Amino acid sequence: MKSELERAISFIDSMTATNQIRFLTRIVYELTIAGRTTYSFSSSSVDKPECLRIINELQHRVAGVLIKLELQGQSMRLGGIVELFLADAEPKECKREVRRSFLDALAASVSQETERLG
Repeated sequence: MKSELERAISFIDSMTATNQIRFLTRIVYELTIAGRTTYSFSSSSVDKPECLRIINELQHRVAGVLIKLELQGQSMRLGGIVELFLADAEPKECKREVRRSFLDALAASVSQETERLG
C-alpha cells in the first residue's frame, strides 16, 4: 500500500506540464494566505517571523520550479517539492499552514483533473 507521500507524488508526476504549472501556481497563492497567518492582528508587525521565513523559502523554491517547468515545456518529476510540504517542520503551527497550502492546491488540482476527464 502506498503512503500519502507516494500517492501525492504519483498523482502530481502524472499531470501534464500545464496542470503541474497550475498546481504549483496554486501552491504559491495558498502560501500567501499561510503567510498572512504570521502577521500581528493589531499592528503591522509579524508575530511569527520564523514561520514567515519558512513560507517565503517554500514560495521561492516553488517559483524556481515553475520557471524551469515553463522554460522546459514538459512535465517534471516533482517529488522533491511534494516532500517539502509533507515533511515535518517546526514550529508545528507553521507545519499545519504549509500542509494546508499543499492540500488545498492538491484538492483544486484533483477537481480540475476530474472535470477534464469527465
